[in-house]
Amino acid sequence: PLSASAVWYRVVFGYVASLVEFDGSETFTGAILGAQIDAPNPRDPSVPGDAVGPATNYTHTGLFRYQPPVSLAGRNQKVCLTASDEFGLASIERCVTILTGSCKACVRDGQTL
Repeated sequence: PLSASAVWYRVVFGYVASLVEFDGSETFTGAILGAQIDAPNPRDPSVPGDAVGPATNYTHTGLFRYQPPVSLAGRNQKVCLTASDEFGLASIERCVTILTGSCKACVRDGQTL
């Protein structure tokens, strides 16, 4: 879940992503297939205690959802999440690394285990 307390009337959540290569370098991918941000967060209408910024009456929440495709099995992605005012004058950014496990058993459409 994403949350931001701000003096802004409207907060715009976003993200950018990079694929972490096996040698540790990063390849910028921008958006990633299967990722989306739901804002406001439909699962948590309450105000979280660890919101970024000073406590105000303008607390905004979002939910980053991602289901990696099979093609990224065993790969890592760096995702930088942002919250900014609607005019892009001020923003905050937090980055996380998503570790995607590899398939234990991969099947094609129509196959069963």
